[in-house]
Amino acid sequence: MASMQADYEGGVSYSWEQSMKRTWESVKEDSEGNIMTINNDQERSKRAKLQRLTQSVRRGLIRYMMVFLDCSVSAKDTDYRPSRLEVMKSTAQKFVLEYFDQNPISQLSVAVTRDRIAEKLTDLSGNSKSHIQAIGGLLRTEGSASLQNVLLLAMATLRDIPDYGCREIVIVYSSLATCDPGDIFKVIEEVRKMKIRCNVICLSAEIYICRKLAELTKGTFTLALDTLHLNELLLRHTTPPPEAKSSSSQFTDFVYMGFPSRHFDPVPLFAFEARRVTVASTSYVCPRCGARVTEIPSQCAVCSLQLNSSSHIARSHHHLFPVDNFTECTKNLETKTANSASCYGCLFRFTSDSMRMKCPKCTNLFCVECDIFIHDSLHNCPGCSTNLT
Repeated sequence: MASMQADYEGGVSYSWEQSMKRTWESVKEDSEGNIMTINNDQERSKRAKLQRLTQSVRRGLIRYMMVFLDCSVSAKDTDYRPSRLEVMKSTAQKFVLEYFDQNPISQLSVAVTRDRIAEKLTDLSGNSKSHIQAIGGLLRTEGSASLQNVLLLAMATLRDIPDYGCREIVIVYSSLATCDPGDIFKVIEEVRKMKIRCNVICLSAEIYICRKLAELTKGTFTLALDTLHLNELLLRHTTPPPEAKSSSSQFTDFVYMGFPSRHFDPVPLFAFEARRVTVASTSYVCPRCGARVTEIPSQCAVCSLQLNSSSHIARSHHHLFPVDNFTECTKNLETKTANSASCYGCLFRFTSDSMRMKCPKCTNLFCVECDIFIHDSLHNCPGCSTNLT
């Protein structure tokens, strides 16, 4: 009992207690007795910079990714509240939205592994609604997971992807073993020859075959500690990875794209939603064959032309030219700008304990919230853009 009391006083807690939000610990009183929250701006800024890429490197902007969820019996475990399956579903749905926001001209497919097989839920498409709906309908968990069948399904799906496309798979693995019908190392070698980058996120423990798969295919292997960490690890894959060094000569192909026109029909007409035919009153008409699709970006189901809009292509280039990290300024820093007492982005007036971030190019000051928003969502400095005009 004495040791338990010592552990509690020392801040040691169980793993299930780490997900609790101790809001009462972030409240304190000032000298006048007013309630105020503890300033965690410095920790938030440092944590946001850890995974931020600010170097201009060669990346694949047109990505073809498959997301595999482990729906074996291990997904019923409740070490992740309320269960591993529910946590995987919620984080995967957030990932789909963020993936298409950061990669508007890329495509995605969702699949699961259970009962020693791999099953594809959605085809490669840019329709985020169909992916989210398929993930939300996952209820059944049974049998064992099979990494080999996952790789075989990924090879069959990504085999016809053109050379300019970046082939990737992300596996959220919950099991401690894999039940395979043959030699998985031969399949991994075929995956490596097809230049498919495999990324694995384990929920239970580090597994040798999962780490080996990621290393041989030049992917990443990570181990989630809790729900928040799993969400953070999965969102890392929204940024296109740098292209691997290759001894072969680099060449560039022309990518044929169509810019369809949007039509509003008085009566609903047949249109393609990925490869499925549906009825819609608003559709986009392919400029090559005249087929109708419900959403863009997508691929024409008739002539296989990539359909995009100019805004989607413009938004995809921010990965090639990232915004430089802002530097932290001291509280008593003297600046030449007349509005240095407030944030240049949101006009928030700095207080004595506010943290100021300065752009190294335009020297304007920003708060931590604007700093994170500029680097993670906007991808353009407002001060630098104003100076250009």
